[in-house]
Amino acid sequence: MSTYIGNGVAIPHGQFDDRANIYHTGISVVQVPQGIAWNPDETAYLVLGIAATANEHVGVLANLAEILEDPEESARLARITDPGEIIELLSRPQPQPEEVETA
Repeated sequence: MSTYIGNGVAIPHGQFDDRANIYHTGISVVQVPQGIAWNPDETAYLVLGIAATANEHVGVLANLAEILEDPEESARLARITDPGEIIELLSRPQPQPEEVETA
C-alpha cells in the first residue's frame, strides 16, 4: 500500500499480516532529486521504507512529522546528500513527557 504524506515525501506501507516476515527493524531512504509521480498531482522526492517488528519506528515518524510541518525543511531533507545527516534528523531523541508528581 503506498502513501504520499505530503511535501514531497512518501512512505510505502506493508500489510500487517506480513509483519512476520520482518526479522529486524530497519529504514531505507530513497531520494529522487528529479521527483517521481506518486499519485495524480503528487510528486515524491523522498521515499522512506520502514520495516518494524514493534514500535521502534515511532520516533522516526515523529521526527518526520515535525520536519514536514515546514516545507523548506521538507525540501532540504529530500535533497541532503549526506546519509549521516538524514539519519541524524530522523533519529533525534524525542522529548519525554514530564513526570507528574503525585501527593
